[in-house]
Order: sequence, then structure tokens, then C-alpha cells
Amino acid sequence: MTRLETWILNMIKMARRQNTLAVGIQSVDVLIMSHKTKGKMVFLAQDIPQKISKKIEDRSETRNIPIYRFQRCTREELGAHFGKEKINVVGIDQESLVNGIQQRIRKEQEKGGP
Repeated sequence: MTRLETWILNMIKMARRQNTLAVGIQSVDVLIMSHKTKGKMVFLAQDIPQKISKKIEDRSETRNIPIYRFQRCTREELGAHFGKEKINVVGIDQESLVNGIQQRIRKEQEKGGP
């Protein structure tokens, strides 16, 4: 896993402690479809099945919800962080945390990172 991805996972854990994390396809789908439009972000495991990925990506894009696809974090690795066998997708519903994550991702991309 990259340093950025490790940092993002730590932010996701923080969202979990603050009870602003949706884990799994159904919970993330509810998050995406909720009326609140700001402060959400979706994170996809590197090896998420294409059919599930497309559904989540289409719904997120329709509602202008940013998506981050892990490059080196598999469903098993994501699941291990939350005591599950496999997790395809998680979502955060906290504007300040999402803004911080997006800033860090942009900064890494400007530096030429993942």
C-alpha cells in the first residue's frame, strides 16, 4: 500500500470512530442516495467487481460525489481494517474530513504520486 493509501485508511478509521462511515455496498448506496449533497466521498477497493464498481461510480457521478479507487488495497485488506472478510466499498459522510482527504489527494497528484 502507498503512503497516501495508508493515510486515507487512517482517515477512514477516524470517520468510523466519529460514526460517519458507511461500510459495504448497501450502506454506501444509502449514503449516495441521501438528500445531503455535500461532504461525501466514496472509496473503492482495488479489486472491486466491475458490475458493483459501475453501479457505485454511476450513482456517485450523478450526484457529484468524489470517488477514490485504491490502487493497492484489495477487498480483503480493506475488510481486515474493519474486522470483515472482504469489503468492496466504504463511504464517508463528513464534509471536513472529505475536504482534507481531497486536498491531500490533489497534493499527491501534483507531486506525481498515486
